[in-house]
Amino acid sequence: NIELTTLNLPSLTPVEGSLSVYNNIELTTLNLPSLTPVEGYLYVSNNDELTTIDLPSLTPVEGSLSVYNNIELTTLDLPSLETVEGYLDVSNNDELTTIDLPSLTPV
Repeated sequence: NIELTTLNLPSLTPVEGSLSVYNNIELTTLNLPSLTPVEGYLYVSNNDELTTIDLPSLTPVEGSLSVYNNIELTTLDLPSLETVEGYLDVSNNDELTTIDLPSLTPV
């Protein structure tokens, strides 16, 4: 999507499958404040202008969690994330300075 600048889904709670947010070249903010479990994978990639990923209520990801190729991303905030059952990949985010995963147990 070439016009989307903010993705704010305040009422999205569990995802009974997978969630991908990718190739949104103008997206700057991903805010899913009520998202709790994701039963599949969660991928956020190739969002050229994305600076912030804010998922404060996300607890488990039952698949893999991958955040990559978001060249302007500075903050990855997942304060409630406890488990990732698949792999955790945070890569090729050139401007990333803050990763907040205080509740994450070993992957």
